[in-house]
Amino acid sequence: MGAWGVRNFENDDALDWVMALVEAEDIGRVSEALIPLLANAGNYHEAPDCATGLAAAEVVAALNGHPHADMPEEVKEWTGRRLGAVAIALLSNARQAVAAVAADSELKELWEETDDYQAWQEHVADLLRRLA
Repeated sequence: MGAWGVRNFENDDALDWVMALVEAEDIGRVSEALIPLLANAGNYHEAPDCATGLAAAEVVAALNGHPHADMPEEVKEWTGRRLGAVAIALLSNARQAVAAVAADSELKELWEETDDYQAWQEHVADLLRRLA
């Protein structure tokens, strides 16, 4: 993995997803990014799906009025044009996806092997609070 930081937009998979998101007209791409983490509930999730799912959940939090302060500028602009576009089901799906990543995933295991695991956990917990 090239770019890799504890924040949810500090990795290549999330940033690649952002490039596709900002070209999208609707929030369908956000829902699509959460599906792999929901379709296999209780199963092990691969790191790229987790990174993309966490970025999508950040977008859901922003659309619901609770963005993270360090969200990329292009995502701020995209969400700013769509504030309030979050259905209850999408909010619920985002919470479930984040919980799945935090519970058992390749991404969690990768972070457990670093000195930054606690910081990563804190960012995930913050995202869950902003999705509540």
